[in-house]
Amino acid sequence: MGSITIQDVARYAHVSSATVSHVFNKTRYVSPEKVARVMEAAKELNYIPNTYAKSFRTGKKNIIGFIVPDISNRFFATIIEAVESTLSQHNYRLIIANTKELESRELAHLSYFSSGVVDGLLIASTLDRYENTVGFLSPNLPVLFIDRKFDNMPACSATIANAEPIYQATKELIQAGHTRVGYIAGIPHLSTTKERLQGYLDALHDADIAMQESWIVYGHSTEAAIERCVNQLIQEKCTAIIVSNGAMSLLVANYLYRIGETLPTVYFDDDYKLDMAPRFATISQPSFELGRISAEQILRLIKDSSQDISHIILSGIYKRNDISKIHSSGA
Repeated sequence: MGSITIQDVARYAHVSSATVSHVFNKTRYVSPEKVARVMEAAKELNYIPNTYAKSFRTGKKNIIGFIVPDISNRFFATIIEAVESTLSQHNYRLIIANTKELESRELAHLSYFSSGVVDGLLIASTLDRYENTVGFLSPNLPVLFIDRKFDNMPACSATIANAEPIYQATKELIQAGHTRVGYIAGIPHLSTTKERLQGYLDALHDADIAMQESWIVYGHSTEAAIERCVNQLIQEKCTAIIVSNGAMSLLVANYLYRIGETLPTVYFDDDYKLDMAPRFATISQPSFELGRISAEQILRLIKDSSQDISHIILSGIYKRNDISKIHSSGA
């Protein structure tokens, strides 16, 4: 017996070939009774739709790529879940590529996705500038930069603004008597790192506090790096700490708990469980909403690539914890 075709399914279900096509491609309404007959016929005949043939005819793969810096990071895991859930409602599938914050891996993924295997691409980039994508990223591929972006880039983006929550957290720590506030920043060249750090610096400036370079330490998501950062801030006699992303917040909370330190700390919660240590405040990010909006936007870009460049900006949410009304003495 040869390969089962769409015509075979149509004859078995007593419908037209066009009806079978509409059922599998969701291109037109088909009555529930006919859908059931088509699906039963496909099951009985063991028919598998030829997605490659469809892609060849239409030029569409119904596949979106997503380049992620760290799939183990709960912030990005939540975004991935929202993107996949939204895309599936539109009959699209998601391919995820993990860079592990390595530029070489990102460039390799950019080259692969630009070869024609996807209809659109989401990128949470680890590169230091947009120009590094030249020669790797196809100019004809609909692209949306998510969470991280570059200055003056000719591409759309969807991000979360966190400078204001950081500013508010720093301001309230200062008002509580903490004039030596330590800050643990992320990867220096990332737009998220620069934006959040600026919120901290602006709060110090507005409070007429001379910033000390030693109060700012740059870490990444490893225990050794976080222990070094926390120990340095303690040695600098910082009486409070702000941690600028979720993955590092979890490590800082764990380390402070292990050493029995109760420094008032501001964390990014990002769905992490941070109950083991006191906190002054938390900053929450609408990560699921960011994923949903990003999926909808990349689909719009695929449908109409002539759209003007746009930048969607959501806001982080600052929450002061009433249980942590900790004031400094002699700060």
